[in-house]
Amino acid sequence: MKPSLSAKSSARDLVHKAYRARGHRANNLWLVYSPKTDRDWLLNSDLQYIYWLYFLESDKTVANFEIFERKAESPDFLVNYRDGSSEVHFVKSNKSGVPESYPVDGYNLSCRCFDYEILDAVAIEALRWAKPLAFAASIRGEQCISLMNSVAFYFSRVRAGTIGDVVSYLGEYDHSEVVGAIIRQYSRDFIKISLESGPFSLNTCWEISA
Repeated sequence: MKPSLSAKSSARDLVHKAYRARGHRANNLWLVYSPKTDRDWLLNSDLQYIYWLYFLESDKTVANFEIFERKAESPDFLVNYRDGSSEVHFVKSNKSGVPESYPVDGYNLSCRCFDYEILDAVAIEALRWAKPLAFAASIRGEQCISLMNSVAFYFSRVRAGTIGDVVSYLGEYDHSEVVGAIIRQYSRDFIKISLESGPFSLNTCWEISA
């Protein structure tokens, strides 16, 4: 499925705005699609990309997130968890200058810093999530009601298995769309998937969330 023209235009605007804002810095820019928030985000460094993959998009405890407008000494992300709590996150090379709390909408939220040492330790596993998230991006903007219902029914009935099992069972659908629907259901906390022991493949195991 191809992104709509409006989605493409929005993505271009994000890139142009970020490119102008970064000035003379040579850091990489990452334009990513988040199934968890169903929108594009522009990440301003490799560190933010690793952080997004591991601590936001694939973290089952995170419900959604927002990116703060880039300003001097401002945090990077507002993170809302499924238990109703929220935190402010800084993503930077070191922990210097990070406050204990930060005001957001009249509330002082606790702060956490994800520095190079923390992100380097999870980088390999984090990058494994780029592939499955790309499948979810391929069905962005599509409701896929019949497919999503079929995937959910299979999960509820079988409760555990491999990605290949689901793809084989739903053989009447396009394989890449089935995988995209699986990852969309993962982002909705319907199933569990772990990539700790290896990359994403048809042999990757899943189980229904408790």
